[in-house]
Amino acid sequence: MTRDRSHTSRRFHVTLLVGVIFLAAAVIVFVVVRLNGQSGLSSVLTGLQRAVSNNKPAPPPAPSDPKTDRDRLIVTAYSYLGVPYEYGGKTVKALDCSGFTTLAYTGIGVAIPDGSYNQAQGEKPLTSADQLQPGDLIFYRFKSDVGVTHVTMYRGDGWIIGTGTPGQAHEVSLYQASDDLTHAGWTLTYRHITLPDEQ
Repeated sequence: MTRDRSHTSRRFHVTLLVGVIFLAAAVIVFVVVRLNGQSGLSSVLTGLQRAVSNNKPAPPPAPSDPKTDRDRLIVTAYSYLGVPYEYGGKTVKALDCSGFTTLAYTGIGVAIPDGSYNQAQGEKPLTSADQLQPGDLIFYRFKSDVGVTHVTMYRGDGWIIGTGTPGQAHEVSLYQASDDLTHAGWTLTYRHITLPDEQ
């Protein structure tokens, strides 16, 4: 009899604990939705998904035997990995977004203008990484009613290399393109630059 009561009591406490956890989760979701709308809930779920996912693929290495200008462009871009971000930075000591892309292209003898807005001349709408080739420039409008304010470079194989993107390290870094392509509220465009050995 005592054993039955103890077993029933344990089952009651476990059921109560599960109910409390479920109720707490429901309250958190309700508060997030009320305060931030559906996008707030989406960002919470995205954050949880990233926290749970420990099996992210490793970034690709730089081309080991660069034979084309495009390969050399990517190798040059990799040489700036880890350089800290600084607004207005144009040297190997500190770079901003367009300072990085300008230096990478200059490294293979291709001149592009400074400034993300200037580099975006001839941009096209971007909806999928399938449109991109390594070295293509990606431009960002973080709000729909403003112009281009940021630029990165497509590394290839689903990865981006750049600096200063919200949510990424404050240095030239390599990260998955899906982080930006799926970001709600951002408008992305791109520009393909034909390199000397492709003309």
